[in-house]
Amino acid sequence: MLRILEKDYANALFEAYKGYKPGTQGDGNFDSVVLRAVSDILHTHPATGIPQLGSDQKSNSVSKPATATAANLQSLFTGAATPSYNVILLGEAHNSQADIARANGLLAALATHPATLTASMAVFERGMSYKTPSSDVIASVFEEVVVKPDNVPVSTPATCPRGLSAFCAGLTASQRSMAVAGYMAACAGAGPQGGKANFLVFFGANHQDILTFFEKFVTQCGVPHMRKLQRNYTFVNSNV
Repeated sequence: MLRILEKDYANALFEAYKGYKPGTQGDGNFDSVVLRAVSDILHTHPATGIPQLGSDQKSNSVSKPATATAANLQSLFTGAATPSYNVILLGEAHNSQADIARANGLLAALATHPATLTASMAVFERGMSYKTPSSDVIASVFEEVVVKPDNVPVSTPATCPRGLSAFCAGLTASQRSMAVAGYMAACAGAGPQGGKANFLVFFGANHQDILTFFEKFVTQCGVPHMRKLQRNYTFVNSNV
């Protein structure tokens, strides 16, 4: 896994988007735009230290109740194979005090010394105001930065206090899921491949499709070894 600079991915995504010809229904073929961006990033930042692997593997998907604790989630990361890709998505209702308290508790667990919850990266939906651990504890990534290319005019909708590019503002909910999943897939497949890539994702429950799109981009990006690693996906329900 390698922490890809958000702007590098956003630039690759925007370059692919320039040639985008949407389909006539729903989100068109935006997934092909993201897939091209992921492939371009992995060409620029190829995998290293690829272990000897066998045949392709099927992914594993489970759901957990809203009451899942840091210890519960840590056991999922700890129990995963080495190497592997592991994504836990916390379904959030932004007006739920229980969900907010849960998220803050998990962030505190990440920041303890020693940490009682360990992850390679924490990913946050745009507009969230959680106090994230320092960068020496965990890499924190924000949706609005992942989709903000260089030299694109920036608007600042009230819902996005960090600033949101005009490019991002035009994406649908599922296209936003695709864009974020693509960034995670690019990070997972780049750099050293001998360990675990563990993602903890804080997103609205309606973005559970991030898990589906991550699997799609990992298995279809043209990098054969990514299909051979164990891939585990967990959706933690909202309290609402």
